[in-house]
Amino acid sequence: MGSDAWTPVAVRLVAFSVLPVLLAALHVRLDTGAKDRLRKAEVRLPHERRHVPASATDDTETAFRHSGAQPSAQNAAVKWELRPATDDDRPFLFDLMKASYSDHVVATWGSWDEPDQQRRFADRFARGVDRVILVEGERVGVLAVEEKRGELFLANIEIAPGWRGKGLGTAILRSVLDRARADGLAVTLQVLKVNRRAASLYKREGFEFVGETATHRLMRWSPAQ
Repeated sequence: MGSDAWTPVAVRLVAFSVLPVLLAALHVRLDTGAKDRLRKAEVRLPHERRHVPASATDDTETAFRHSGAQPSAQNAAVKWELRPATDDDRPFLFDLMKASYSDHVVATWGSWDEPDQQRRFADRFARGVDRVILVEGERVGVLAVEEKRGELFLANIEIAPGWRGKGLGTAILRSVLDRARADGLAVTLQVLKVNRRAASLYKREGFEFVGETATHRLMRWSPAQ
């Protein structure tokens, strides 16, 4: 039999020997692509908690740097950070306070007294405890925590209306509790009696009612909880 008769057989043998190599290369390419897609989707994994570094120039930011929000139906993970409030933030912060509390103030005292609320806001702002909450550089809320008498007082936490219901407020509250737990400190706060939604959140996170005034409920969280 001549050499030309063997040519188709030789070609088939070469093809079968090369095929596994081609399939292996294709598998590597597909596997690499899948891993790349998983890495890109990782920030959306529902149980992922992300560390968000905060400014090392401020003790409060260092103490409260934390992961993103807990998962919810609308939001898998929100990265946030804090920075000290400045005079440029005053209009934003007052408008945020009004959006957060005006309905509760009216329900409690019958009206919103703008000059009185401006004064109260100015007094709190002057204490220098306000920290602006940022998400990708956007101002979305404010946190104010004071340490006194060997415990943390959660003076204020407000989330902008468009960012509510995304787990952000819960995540920030938990960052306060994480810091308190690490330092062995209790956390106290007061919440308007008409603000039942906020009271329910605090109770769910381990706060207990310890007293009340005519308008507020006093709550406390212990690091032993």
